Amino acid sequence: MKWMVAFWREACDEGGLAWDDTNNNRAFHAGEISATLNGASIYIFAKRNPDKIKDEKGQPMFTDIGHFPLPNGPEPTPVIGLPLSHAVMKYSKHQKAAKDFLKWLHSKEQFGKWFEVETG
Repeated sequence: MKWMVAFWREACDEGGLAWDDTNNNRAFHAGEISATLNGASIYIFAKRNPDKIKDEKGQPMFTDIGHFPLPNGPEPTPVIGLPLSHAVMKYSKHQKAAKDFLKWLHSKEQFGKWFEVETG
């Protein structure tokens, strides 16, 4: 506990527990933090605002934003995609409708729109 308290005070923004994604974005784009766990919103905001969000060389920052796995000790760790999935429970009273919905949702026509809106 002593280590964690010291770590928090010395290495973290003490107000960080009250933050939401907008605070993370602001701090990242202001150079106050160099990494965060929120999703792609930092990249998307930078890409949509290339004239405002620039790196130290004056270039659009979105070209210099990367993604990486959480550190897992001194050895390299393979990257594993987020384990998120859609499922239909066995006990569902509407399994066929749920499966039909998921087939529709994951069709190229529908699912492709997610990639367009999220810029890849």
